[in-house]
Amino acid sequence: MRIIYISRRLLSSMSLLAVTLSLVITMKILGDNQQVAQWVNAGLNNTLPPVVYAGDERNNAVSLLFVADSSVDAECLRRHLEVLAANSARATFFISDTLAEEQADLVLAISAGGHQLGNYGLDGVDPNNLDQEQNRAALQETNRQIAEACGEKPLVYLAAYGAAGDEVRRAAADAGLMFVIGSIDAGSWSSSSPEDMLAAVLAEVRPGSFIVLSPDERTLQGLDTMLRELHGLGLGFYTVSDNIAWESAAQ
Repeated sequence: MRIIYISRRLLSSMSLLAVTLSLVITMKILGDNQQVAQWVNAGLNNTLPPVVYAGDERNNAVSLLFVADSSVDAECLRRHLEVLAANSARATFFISDTLAEEQADLVLAISAGGHQLGNYGLDGVDPNNLDQEQNRAALQETNRQIAEACGEKPLVYLAAYGAAGDEVRRAAADAGLMFVIGSIDAGSWSSSSPEDMLAAVLAEVRPGSFIVLSPDERTLQGLDTMLRELHGLGLGFYTVSDNIAWESAAQ
């Protein structure tokens, strides 16, 4: 048996090349957008990647960011998909590893509905408690689970527990993911009524807003009204990737 030895320097070079190719390919997918270019350059230069918290205002669109982990009721989420389809609204669903593994059919239904799949990390794990390497491994594992469920590799990451530290952001770049944070929290994690959630959104919304929602019963009760109200303001509904890449979204 012939044993091939690879030097540490060569291994490091090969790893850098792999990261470079991943980031460049992702840039091509997301579009030639200034924010995307900054993120790619940050990854290549090992500087702190930027946080993307809004789309391009010229799209006249908002992005709905649904957080879906193992606590989500599958039937309730499917009803969300029906409301979104009835309003011709595309959203981005951030999926945890457990949901992707245990409910692959649900993840496939989200993708089949024309929605974008994002990475939400390991179910119930606080990224703030992990170092950079552990976060990178967690994100890669979640990417793998989502890709196995529906064949789509996530391009965007929304961190749980409000994590936005340097190591978390660098880990996302290492995993080929753009770090996303919501610009409007609709309050679906609190005891807010559907009316209160709508009022919170309408008070802050503008073209490009990223609206974070939980696909639960409260959100479902007010989702159709919210979509109609936002549409009445002249706003469309784009996925995160389309919303930040104005040129590709406008075509």
